[in-house]
Amino acid sequence: MLYLALKKEDVGIHGITTGIIKRCLREPYAHSELIFPDGKSFSASGWDNRVRFKQINYSHPQWWDFYHLPYVSIRDLNLIHQKAKAIDGCKYDFRGVFYWFIIKNKFKQDMNRWWCFEACSWALGQYPYRVSGVPMLEKAIERGAVKVSAPYPVILQKGPHAN
Repeated sequence: MLYLALKKEDVGIHGITTGIIKRCLREPYAHSELIFPDGKSFSASGWDNRVRFKQINYSHPQWWDFYHLPYVSIRDLNLIHQKAKAIDGCKYDFRGVFYWFIIKNKFKQDMNRWWCFEACSWALGQYPYRVSGVPMLEKAIERGAVKVSAPYPVILQKGPHAN
C-alpha cells in the first residue's frame, strides 16, 4: 500500500514556512510525502536540504491530508521505490522553487536537484515534474486515490514530529 501525504498546517517556524509556501502557490498544500509500506516517507525537504527517505511521526494527522493510492500494484510499487531511490540524496532545488513561485518559469529539470512535489511526482511517473500539490492530487484522484483519515496506525504514535 502506498499513500500520498499532503501537508496543510504546522506550528512554529515550520508553520510560518508552510503559510508562505501556501500563499505563493495559492493552494492548500505546502509539502508532499509518499509513505511506503515500511512506514518510511519519501520526499525532498528544504529542512533536510536533500531528497530523502525518512521515518516521519505523523502524530498530528490534522496537519495533513492522506490519500491511499489503491491503483498502485506491487510491481508499480517496486518501480516507484526504484525511481525514488534513484534520486535519494540529491540536493533540494531552492533555485527551482524560487523560479516556480516568482516567475513560473518552465525550465529544464535539473536531475540533481528536486523539491517535494516534483520528487514525488517523478517517483509516481506523473508528468510534468514541475507541479504543485493540487495538480498532483488531481492526477492521483483521476486514477482512483481515496482520502483516508491516516495512513498506518503504527506511525501515528505520540512524540516529536518532523517536517
